[in-house]
Amino acid sequence: MTVAFRFVLACMLSLLVHSEARAEQKVATLVLDGLSFLSFEGFENLPIPAGSKVRFRFNGTGGSFTIGTTDVEIPPIELGGGRGKLTYTLAEPATGQFRQGEDGLSVSFSAAISVSMATSEGSTSHVYPLTFTTNQTDAKGVSSGSYVSIEGMDVVPGAHYVQLVGAVSNDSRAAQHPGRAVYTVLSGTFDWMPSLD
Repeated sequence: MTVAFRFVLACMLSLLVHSEARAEQKVATLVLDGLSFLSFEGFENLPIPAGSKVRFRFNGTGGSFTIGTTDVEIPPIELGGGRGKLTYTLAEPATGQFRQGEDGLSVSFSAAISVSMATSEGSTSHVYPLTFTTNQTDAKGVSSGSYVSIEGMDVVPGAHYVQLVGAVSNDSRAAQHPGRAVYTVLSGTFDWMPSLD
């Protein structure tokens, strides 16, 4: 067997392995609708742009998934009065699970959310550990002492509609509503759902 032939064979095997890996990985894309928003204890509510996307990547069988740092596509969120823009990204890959619930598939995932605020005077950024869920979650405002509780919605069978919620206490050094409880609703529809059978 010549060196050239062995090289070509190795390349073909490598392509086959990568093709099989891509074939095994399935992606469910959540497209957000106009009901998605971010709220600072209700003192200010900011709409998350409709059409934003989050990709959930499944490997093999079951409901386990990952969300890569490039799998979140949310345009910058405008602050009222020309105060600037908020940009939300993943600081690191997130992992989560789909489970069979009473009313459909329940979803939860843990993520490190990087929040950047850009104004004419400069920019600031903070990273928040946050759990998104279709169940109930809550957070306490450090500055106000108030609790915020919010409940999501399991994936509706057939329609693939879902509402994921997350809540966290805002950093006391944040430029936007420091110390308040922050909650968000990701409302939208999946283009595909895994089978947990």
